[in-house]
Amino acid sequence: MIARYLKKTIMISQVSKKHFKWILKYLASVFVIFALYMELSRHWVPIGGTNSHLFDFEIPFLIILSMAFYFPAIDKGVVKHILPTVPILILYVYFDIFYHFLSRAPRVSDIQNFDTIPDFSVALSSGLILLFLIALLSIIVLLQQAFVNYSRKDFGISIFLKLLFLCALATIMSSSSFVNYAIAGYEYVDWSQRKSIKKNGRFRSFIYYGAQEKRNRAKLQSYISSKNIGNYSAKKLKKSEKSA
Repeated sequence: MIARYLKKTIMISQVSKKHFKWILKYLASVFVIFALYMELSRHWVPIGGTNSHLFDFEIPFLIILSMAFYFPAIDKGVVKHILPTVPILILYVYFDIFYHFLSRAPRVSDIQNFDTIPDFSVALSSGLILLFLIALLSIIVLLQQAFVNYSRKDFGISIFLKLLFLCALATIMSSSSFVNYAIAGYEYVDWSQRKSIKKNGRFRSFIYYGAQEKRNRAKLQSYISSKNIGNYSAKKLKKSEKSA
């Protein structure tokens, strides 16, 4: 009985070491891919490049996010190590395209204007849809390969845990504590949004400027309420209608 217990313990230890090596290899490959994109992107967008400040938040956040698409049992190295980064890299490309046209970081409020892009440029709209389809295809291939390499039970458990992970991540990201943490160490460069994004990273800048927009909107609303501007405008409009 003791021998059986020792044998089982050794097997679990070997499996744990194997998974640990897989995760280390994956983290290393993901780090290289993200760092390589950041560095190479300096050639097509002025916010590209790498610096030490990106290790404070941006790169760790990207690596954690990519874990939602990581399936360690997939036997194909390219699928296992590269495809999980594709959806995140495409979000980076979206950010770069937005900056290229508007020279500023996107905000959450910009998402609601997405349907107006075809009016601006049909070619751009088609390109964005193509990028979305590539991201979707990469996720489908990952799921298909995981379905082949996992048992039905393990596949179901893995999908459930990943959905749980994404829900927890979304909850954390929407919390005020996370936003405050993200903007607390943000190194804002006066009069240069380009340098600010370049130094702090795309995702962190998206959070920072989104929080700034929300804060400014709240201040404006508070000012309007305190000055009773809305009621004053309504009364003035009624007077003009009567005089007409």
